[in-house]
Amino acid sequence: MRFATDPAYRQQLASMSANARPDWLRAFDDPIPVPDGRVLKTLHDAGHYATALPRAVQELPEWQTAAEMLILAAQGQRPVMFADIAMRRALQRRQDRAGA
Repeated sequence: MRFATDPAYRQQLASMSANARPDWLRAFDDPIPVPDGRVLKTLHDAGHYATALPRAVQELPEWQTAAEMLILAAQGQRPVMFADIAMRRALQRRQDRAGA
């Protein structure tokens, strides 16, 4: 399976909607709280949060899925709700791993 960190895959995703500019300011229906107390309100916020994570965390499957859904939602190819769900699952999984 190819993930969002694979440069060739990212380029393929970008070329699928080359005429449309990504809209990273699309908002989540409900802000997503993160463990450090911040809230993620937009795809932009979530993207910055995810890219600030350690590389080992970014490479976990749940974060790869979240990154892919963020990109696709920004490009208008998936609903923002898909990115919302993927981010919440990745955050929950991270909390589960931290508590284990």
